[in-house]
Amino acid sequence: MINTLYDINNSTSGVLVIFATHNTFSSEDFISRMKGLIAFPRMLIVDEVHATGAKERRLGLLDEYDIRLGLSATPIRYMDEGGTDFLINYFHGVVYSLSMEEAIKKGIWQNINIGHGLQNLQMKRKKNIIF
Repeated sequence: MINTLYDINNSTSGVLVIFATHNTFSSEDFISRMKGLIAFPRMLIVDEVHATGAKERRLGLLDEYDIRLGLSATPIRYMDEGGTDFLINYFHGVVYSLSMEEAIKKGIWQNINIGHGLQNLQMKRKKNIIF
């Protein structure tokens, strides 16, 4: 990747597309490389954007990204109003929203019954079996 970034910065043609995990894109090494890209505009697309509201992952949400798109079925962070506000501000608000009810009416989502209840998920250890 280092040579590719160097080549991109020193040429007038080419497109660089990088796929990275949340952990990678918020790492110190990745951030320094993205800040070093000067030849082309930078676009950031984040899937499951709600996960990047955590303080350690916010580091990857650089001001240097010219175009930003965050994707999430659940953009509101549970019990983290500050993280939610940060993401909404960083991505300049919500562009499109579709409720579950609307998705069912449009045939995008199947109307399913979701049960509620508590389950005991503890695994029982049996003799001579190692989990």
